[in-house]
Amino acid sequence: MATIMKQLCLLILMSIMCKDVCGDEQYQLTIHQEPTSTSKEWSVTLENLTPCVLLNVKLDCKGFQSRTTIDPKIILKQDDLCIVNGGERINPGQSLHFLYISEQQFPFKLADQSVAYVCGDEQYQLTIHQEPTSTSKEWSVTLENLTPCVLLNVKLDCKGFQSRTTIDPKIILKQDDLCIVNGGERINPGQSLHFLYISEQQFPFKLADQSVAYVCGDEQYQLTIHQEPTSTSKEWSVTLENLTPCVLLNVKLDCKGFQSRTTIDPKIILKQDDLCIVNGGERINPGQSLHFLYISEQQFPFKLADQSVAYVCGDEQYQLTIHQEPTSTSKEWSVTLENLTPCVILNVKLDCKGFQSRTTIDPKIILKQDDLCIVNGGERINPGQSLHFLYISEQQFPFKLADQSVACS
Repeated sequence: MATIMKQLCLLILMSIMCKDVCGDEQYQLTIHQEPTSTSKEWSVTLENLTPCVLLNVKLDCKGFQSRTTIDPKIILKQDDLCIVNGGERINPGQSLHFLYISEQQFPFKLADQSVAYVCGDEQYQLTIHQEPTSTSKEWSVTLENLTPCVLLNVKLDCKGFQSRTTIDPKIILKQDDLCIVNGGERINPGQSLHFLYISEQQFPFKLADQSVAYVCGDEQYQLTIHQEPTSTSKEWSVTLENLTPCVLLNVKLDCKGFQSRTTIDPKIILKQDDLCIVNGGERINPGQSLHFLYISEQQFPFKLADQSVAYVCGDEQYQLTIHQEPTSTSKEWSVTLENLTPCVILNVKLDCKGFQSRTTIDPKIILKQDDLCIVNGGERINPGQSLHFLYISEQQFPFKLADQSVACS
């Protein structure tokens, strides 16, 4: 599972449209342009700043003409449209760059595109785990999305399944020989669903159908540096891009010997001794790109000197999620500990002052030491991983987090 959950962002198109899983926002290609230092020359960057794959992208190019040739693999004018990237996929974070010469800036705008989520090469499936409870003929089932994808329209093969206790239909709804999971709605990465059933024997649930959306890959995440000459003599155009699913920060380039005969915006590149501080050391979000021009006799071989990498955690504090509910056995409680965050959580300890159970709990899951419970032996709990245990007590114990560490990978 650790291998699966390391796979954080790139690339096999699934036949699912983004509207199913992207929420309410409309994802579009971003078009940015600015004049270069050459008279009547314009620099255009087309960026996919969305979490979706964009494909079949066309720009409205009615009236557009350039006095310099543009690579047709980037922009191919056909009648009043410009085909972008040959109509091929533009992955999340990818950008395309071209220059044109015209009396005035041309108002490029999006004419058409298709949108889809992306997934990796592995087959991502719902994980089904079940075990007997301490009650005779009662079984505990946990359905978990341990993948980095959204799973939706999930159905289990339930031919012959019957339970002598009612199951919440929002979790499992039996229709003929199928069980609809979560009402067919999305099951997010790391999300788990839990139910109990009573039967003479354990029922062999298996996946009948599902749809899959969104993933990530296993590469080393670094700032991408692309440069090319402009049409001006000795002028070079540089694009710094974060094509990763991570936040990059404290980025520094090796600039030993670098000099430019034109001023560069210090918010983008600030030279300090032999290093260039990128973006003021601030975060460069997934899909973000920075662009600058410099004048030099030769192209300078910029390379990465240093950076920090972090997940896109936003403003929330990522913590282990603790969920518990009574089972059908008197005074028995079912507890699920889940990492619903994009981070690795480790060294997890729960406040267990006063906790006692009249049944043994696997010490690999919970080990009580004085007033603390060590979770998972202090080892890493990967994104999407969950741990489950049962205890018997007169009352539900109010477990709460005492301590944890959070890491990117």
